Amino acid sequence: MLVLSLIATAAIVLMFATPAARVRVILAGSVLAATVVRLPELRVEEIVEGLVYGLLTALVLAAPLTTRRAVSQRREFHRRGWELAAIESRRRASQTREVLQRERMSLAAEMHDGLGHSLTLIAVRLGQLSLTPTLPDTDRAEVSGIRTIAADAADQLGLAVRLLRQSEDPAAGWSPPSIDEAVTGARQAEMHAETHIAADLSDRLSDEALNTVARVVQEGLTNASKHAPGQPVTVRIEVEGDIVTAIVCNPRDEEASSAHPL
Repeated sequence: MLVLSLIATAAIVLMFATPAARVRVILAGSVLAATVVRLPELRVEEIVEGLVYGLLTALVLAAPLTTRRAVSQRREFHRRGWELAAIESRRRASQTREVLQRERMSLAAEMHDGLGHSLTLIAVRLGQLSLTPTLPDTDRAEVSGIRTIAADAADQLGLAVRLLRQSEDPAAGWSPPSIDEAVTGARQAEMHAETHIAADLSDRLSDEALNTVARVVQEGLTNASKHAPGQPVTVRIEVEGDIVTAIVCNPRDEEASSAHPL
């Protein structure tokens, strides 16, 4: 009976303690063979009693092993969970950096368009001034206005450089020009600009939509000043439902080869 108890105990403990399935099968087969060899020498009562004692002993011995394995697996799962969390954190940080980089590139493009508009107005006004044979007081006022625009352009350039160098929030401290600012800048450059803008435009459009429309108007005025200098320009903005229509146009000038409706 003692031998049978030891056999049963060894079988169960070894099967719990051995992770490989193939080794478990070999151990189980060996113990089974030994049990079959010993069965003829034992009575039924001894066999049952030995198996019961062996089972109880095996359970007592296997419990710590099972607990140890469960704790080890839990620690492994915990470690792998933290590794996956770290990988996910690095991935999201990389995505955030990419988004910030795209935002910076977008900001640089926006500033480039704004500076291009201001510099174009300077070029137009300098061209007009160069055609004046003398320099009376009125022309001196024009030169003063040009200097103002040049100073504003320089300030915008400096602000753009500073913002692009910032790592926390490159868009802080800067806002795109409004529709009124774009039209006012064109009028300061002696462009006759007539506007027909919906009265409730700011209430019906979001800030992003207003910025987009302002960019369209600014670009249209810039093109008009370059390709049709001296021509009046009409700015028309209408809203119907979810559709916004922005039109910047000027009359055709047959005498100027570079002038065309915009």
